[in-house]
Amino acid sequence: MKLQRAENKTTSLPASETPQGWFFHRLEDIVHPIQSGTSVSGEDRCPSHGELAVLKVSAVTSGKFNPNESKAVIGVESLRLKTHVLAGAILVNRANGSADLIGSAVYVRDSLRNIFLSDKLWQITPRQERACGRFIGFLLSSGWFRAKVLERSSGGTGMMNIGSGSYLGIRIPCPPLPEQRKIAEILGTWDEALEKLDALIQAKERRKKALMQQLLTGKRRLKESNGKIQFLRASELFTNRSERNVKRLPVLSVTQDQGVVLRSDLERRITHDENNTDTYKIVKAGDFIISLRSFQGGLEYSELSGAVSPAYHVIHPITEIDRSYYRHYFKSPDFVSRLATAVIGIRDGKQISFTDFGFVKLPNPSIEDQCRIGALLDTCDEELRLLRAERDALDQQKRGLMQRLLTGRVRVKL
Repeated sequence: MKLQRAENKTTSLPASETPQGWFFHRLEDIVHPIQSGTSVSGEDRCPSHGELAVLKVSAVTSGKFNPNESKAVIGVESLRLKTHVLAGAILVNRANGSADLIGSAVYVRDSLRNIFLSDKLWQITPRQERACGRFIGFLLSSGWFRAKVLERSSGGTGMMNIGSGSYLGIRIPCPPLPEQRKIAEILGTWDEALEKLDALIQAKERRKKALMQQLLTGKRRLKESNGKIQFLRASELFTNRSERNVKRLPVLSVTQDQGVVLRSDLERRITHDENNTDTYKIVKAGDFIISLRSFQGGLEYSELSGAVSPAYHVIHPITEIDRSYYRHYFKSPDFVSRLATAVIGIRDGKQISFTDFGFVKLPNPSIEDQCRIGALLDTCDEELRLLRAERDALDQQKRGLMQRLLTGRVRVKL
């Protein structure tokens, strides 16, 4: 790939500094009229083969299209569907409750005859004689263009919208068609590399999930395994920690997406009176915490020492266990279903008591087996961590290249 640097160094591309040979066009001048979708009820499940479906807004994020994010549509509702997904078109998120998603756009390579647009999505088809569809797709998903979309959007945190006139009125920089195609080809190779990494990550996630289902429940045993797996009440393995925060340890937050973290590290700041944490419960590294919604996502493991709100229950082992084994088990579907059965009737959001937890029967293989299984699943986690880090780095590199190529700061040689 041969690139030559252009003199223009701006990222916002004012018209007065347009790269040589490039022109500014209103989006409406180079695309066909917008196609919109329909508000249609659907069953919140992935459609089976051949079923008609309507896309959710979550199917379209900047530069990424997930057609599995759709709802099956059956019966008379299917008669109201009008716009199916076309190859070579660009899907745009025109209304969303999140500023991170409004204006998200993605180029679609393959036609999907059974998948239709919802009323919160647009489909834009570039005029082939004026624009390369894939190039326009990259441009509409760029940070520069999405900033323009946000400037023109209206609404609050509940729902943000942009009108078609405002959207189509945005002026965009366009090189000649051959240069558009070359830029799209270059950026497409990065997309292909990201897709391969995504497929590998998904395969590793499926493998780990299968191992958890088999090894943590005893359906499959490792070659070195010995003895039968006992099932004991949780109260025979764990006890409730009730020490209070008299030494003013740092306050921790319990989250399902990040685990146990320092409250001061959370992006969404949660206020608390730092002078009134004496009643908070002490957490030691290696403890588990029963969070408010544990029956939905399992117990959280803490690698940190600190203190949590007295609304939580902090538990620690009273016998020899491998913490990695139980860290994985407490996130497994088997445990979540067992806990849900034990606390049936509890309202969503109500705290689970230690008594409820203590009643649940847990697998308790030999300590040697626990260590082997825990180590194997830890290895799976590390592989996934490295792959995700590699993907994040590649994605950042692609975004940097997009910024340079799509603004003409770097020119391609044809």
